[in-house]
Amino acid sequence: MNCKMKTRTVSACLLGFAMLFACRPSDNNASDQLPVTREECMAECPVSGTVDNKEFKEVYLFRAGQSWVQEDPLATFPVKEGRFKDVVLLDTTLVYEFMFTVPGSGMAIVRPFVPTQTGVSVFCPEDMYEEILLQSSSPENANLMAYEEIGRNLEPVSAPIYRKLRQLQKDRNLYNEEVYALIAEADTASRERANELWSQFNKMQKLDASYSVEGLAAKREMDAFQAWGDSLNRDYLVQHPALLSSFYRVWQGIEYARQQEKDIQPWMALYDTCFAGRFPGHPYHTEIASLTGNNVGEKIRDFTLPDAGGVSHKLSELVAGKMAVVDFWASWCGSCRIRSKALKPIYEKYAGDDFTIVGVANEYDDDAKWRTALKRDGYPWINLIELEDNPGIRCNHAKVFLLDRDGIILAIDPTVEEIEEMLKAVHAK
Repeated sequence: MNCKMKTRTVSACLLGFAMLFACRPSDNNASDQLPVTREECMAECPVSGTVDNKEFKEVYLFRAGQSWVQEDPLATFPVKEGRFKDVVLLDTTLVYEFMFTVPGSGMAIVRPFVPTQTGVSVFCPEDMYEEILLQSSSPENANLMAYEEIGRNLEPVSAPIYRKLRQLQKDRNLYNEEVYALIAEADTASRERANELWSQFNKMQKLDASYSVEGLAAKREMDAFQAWGDSLNRDYLVQHPALLSSFYRVWQGIEYARQQEKDIQPWMALYDTCFAGRFPGHPYHTEIASLTGNNVGEKIRDFTLPDAGGVSHKLSELVAGKMAVVDFWASWCGSCRIRSKALKPIYEKYAGDDFTIVGVANEYDDDAKWRTALKRDGYPWINLIELEDNPGIRCNHAKVFLLDRDGIILAIDPTVEEIEEMLKAVHAK
């Protein structure tokens, strides 16, 4: 595929046929198959890099999908005189990430790569916003770079749109006055109130009525560009289905679409047609499965977890026959805890046979901080803990689900006011 900027010339119908034939797994393609055991995939991978930005003192190594906030890196490479070098034992069927971060800044940039016995090398320029280059003889890593080239070739189209949006925001003409009043209130409000207001702002950003006339036009232009870019990305992956790095990109495409509350179905269709039958037993299948479902109008996924006393509970049994809020949080997530504490008045007012709240924390192998947070925050509802990093639970981190009496999701991340309005409506019937 020519990755230079161009309009799509294949209709949706023809693309469907292309996916059916181009993506059919080949029995002769060994790259579609994984070794029998994960141990057979481990190999020593030489890693090295040149770092022009003097603020980067260390480079961290993570497995793609790891939590940078909660989990320790797999390895740390000190940068000396602008260089780092080491040899690490890695699984060659997984994608990893180098992470470059300025201490205390909260800013980080990453470079994904697939480990190989011949090694990988990176070049990190002085400007954090420039591309981190990857050097490797591996076809997998060449594929990662080629995929990113699609976005770089689209920059002449995206740059003017971004400039327009930034200028409208600077001129206070991107949103309507109601939104700007909300932003002004959030800037001076208490932490609890500000957290609630920013949650409301995130919802308003999705509504056309929240924008000015000029802002809405620019938003629609950006939405159309992003949809076009996503289609080009998927077109590329259709033609490179036998590579693990393409499988990784599909997973990330689904993950990003879900985080942005966009339609994941185009990405899921690509997965179902091109990748579901490839790489049998690979953990990315589990990761992708965990990202489906739990949408508004669907029944919340069930699970069984222990409470603080070690007693196991099934979620469906805790919420059976009740309106319910299921609050996914963590002891290390400050904004989650602020939001959780804001639910207390709702619980005190409505808890009973018709309403309940269930807290679910993802704590990564250690419950000590969770127990301290429970004691400090004083949640009056039952709290469950997930310690095994189950992707089906982890993917809901920092989300709140409002359920009807049948366990159907009515809303995701509703505000306290929205929850109370729905409860009042139910009680009024």
